[in-house]
Amino acid sequence: MRRTTLLALLTFGVAACGTFNLGNVRPQVGKTSEQQQLDTLTCKDQANIAANSAGRQTGDFLLGLTIVGAPVAYEMDKAKQRQVFADCMQARGYVVTAADGSGREPAQRTLPIAQVAAAQPISGADRLSLSLPPDFESKPVTDALRSQGATLFAINRTLEIGMLVIPVRHEGITDLNTFALTKRAGQADKLMDATFTDVSRLEVGGRNAARYRATGTYKTTKVTYVVTLIEGHDLIAIVSAWAGATNAQQQMPLLESLASTVSGIQ
Repeated sequence: MRRTTLLALLTFGVAACGTFNLGNVRPQVGKTSEQQQLDTLTCKDQANIAANSAGRQTGDFLLGLTIVGAPVAYEMDKAKQRQVFADCMQARGYVVTAADGSGREPAQRTLPIAQVAAAQPISGADRLSLSLPPDFESKPVTDALRSQGATLFAINRTLEIGMLVIPVRHEGITDLNTFALTKRAGQADKLMDATFTDVSRLEVGGRNAARYRATGTYKTTKVTYVVTLIEGHDLIAIVSAWAGATNAQQQMPLLESLASTVSGIQ
């Protein structure tokens, strides 16, 4: 009985086949550790199958399976796996806490992530816009991208460069450099064998900004990200531009300049 009580007070995180967290699960009173391990493995398998189903592969195909589409497809896969895993474990009576720490009660369906994000708009996010260089084209922001917070998405097919703009509330973020370090650490969830530059301070459009680069492997492709955080009064615009690692070395001035194409930061 004492062992069961202690077990019920603990929460364990579950990792997918990659390095990102599927969710945190509160062990269930009355189930042995072997039963809970079996439930967890079963739900991880379901999440993996969902990410690699024909429908998901079709989504990757539509993104082109290029450097441009790969990071976007990966974010879509992560969201899908987390949703399937949480639903599966909840159906077995577990309480699942999302990777960001928000709780989910068993046997209850929450609103889709995109609807939750839409219900909590970020002041000034709708005013953001892009003044794109030649050969770049704006693309629709899908529900999957919106669930990750993105409001703007653009690509250059000739150079195989992509960029996303993700606004976050400034409220509660007291130091831009520290926040950039936190975001840089979060890239470890997305990349294998990741390497990073230091966070540098700069100005973009007369605004305080911070920037770092991250390089690592997505599936079998080595990608370099240039991430710039631009500080406004109400929000911080996170501008992520990426290309294949070798191509990025040649296109680094262009990748860095894409942050200056964002306007409307409040």
